[in-house]
Amino acid sequence: MMHSSISRNKKPFTTIAVVILVWQIASLFTPDIMLPGPLLTLRGISGFLQSPEFYTALWYSLIKLVIGIGIAIVIGCGAGILIGSMPKWYGYAEPIVDMMQSIPPISWLGISMIWFGLTTGPTIFIIILAATPILFINVYEGFAGIDKQLMQMGRLYQIPQKKILRHIILPSLKIPFKSGLLVAAGLGWKLTIMGEHLTLAKGLGNLLSQARMNLEMYKVFAISLLIAFLWFGIKFVLIRLLDSSPNSSSKAKELTH
Repeated sequence: MMHSSISRNKKPFTTIAVVILVWQIASLFTPDIMLPGPLLTLRGISGFLQSPEFYTALWYSLIKLVIGIGIAIVIGCGAGILIGSMPKWYGYAEPIVDMMQSIPPISWLGISMIWFGLTTGPTIFIIILAATPILFINVYEGFAGIDKQLMQMGRLYQIPQKKILRHIILPSLKIPFKSGLLVAAGLGWKLTIMGEHLTLAKGLGNLLSQARMNLEMYKVFAISLLIAFLWFGIKFVLIRLLDSSPNSSSKAKELTH
């Protein structure tokens, strides 16, 4: 069993090693302006990590992501809880959700650039529009998985609706909210970079745009890899924060005391 666990843990490193090897071989037959090698890209990463400009850009990107996802959580989860408690109203909300999901972010970005100009506004706007439906649907459908016995217990003991919401409904929505938030945050992170790249607003997307316009392909690869590594860090933090909250069963026990 231990041997199997060790073998399983080696697989990601084996995959990465193979990708780097293929990348290195391909770069030997391709000009650096088209495909820089791993070592040149690594030097680009090192250069960014030693540059104050990189950390300033990272700060702007994270602020946009936090604001956009924060507003999406308030709107999406709030609407999901509201409509979930009154499912007959879902038919009125569904067309709006479908429209938000069907129109591509690039279209919303074009509209928001006219509305807000080349500022941080368009990026935050498309994050909200893309993340809100995901959170709404996950939270709404999470109501179907709420333990009906807990709800009946709450009514049996004539517990106020506010306590039922706080101690039964919200903890029961933890898993669908977690999955929805991770998907929404991942999409929001990509849209942050895309929005900055196209609007030239301050952030990592702007650094990517500058490297592209200067034909510094090794910097394009370097900043792209840094963006991926940063997402791993953001995802790790989100998972740790979400996993630290109590579950519905422990809350239900508190409810009866």
